[in-house]
Amino acid sequence: MPACAAINCTSRQTRGCGKSFHRFPHGRPEVLKKWVMNMRRDKFKPSSKAVLCSDHFEEFCFDRTGQTIRLRTDAVPTVFTFPGRIKKDRKLHNPAPVLEDTGDQPPSPPVPGPEDLILQEPIEKSVTAEHDYCITDSPKALKRKLDEALSSLHSVKRRLKITQQKFRRLKFKVQSLELSEDPV
Repeated sequence: MPACAAINCTSRQTRGCGKSFHRFPHGRPEVLKKWVMNMRRDKFKPSSKAVLCSDHFEEFCFDRTGQTIRLRTDAVPTVFTFPGRIKKDRKLHNPAPVLEDTGDQPPSPPVPGPEDLILQEPIEKSVTAEHDYCITDSPKALKRKLDEALSSLHSVKRRLKITQQKFRRLKFKVQSLELSEDPV
């Protein structure tokens, strides 16, 4: 089950996912270079089976004639959601020297501390198109949880069906008893 090679994309090729997956164009090196540059993955060398999902291409990149969806020969992925830059905390390496008050000079304005410097920096807001939440579990653990949930869903559906069948039978029995009690 191939997964999309783009950063922040969790798309996997499953039945009914509604997305098409496209291999990297290894036969056309100039187009391959554009694909890799647009992905912004450092030192990324796509394997022969690496794919990108259809979410990363604009609509005009697809050839939808016929039953299969194909990419045009000059199609390049341009739609990506990149994570924002991570800012590291700045620390003052040389604290301001302490001056003795001799009384000759007027008091100087207070020197801003590290807290003041951090607050004065502009706050960078990032908006992403997808709402991927932090997933801390491994893919195997997530798959196990999914299988457990699907199995419990299947058993609940089966019990619901049996209960509905019992209800229909009892309802039919009550109706037949009511008809038999009515004197004609």
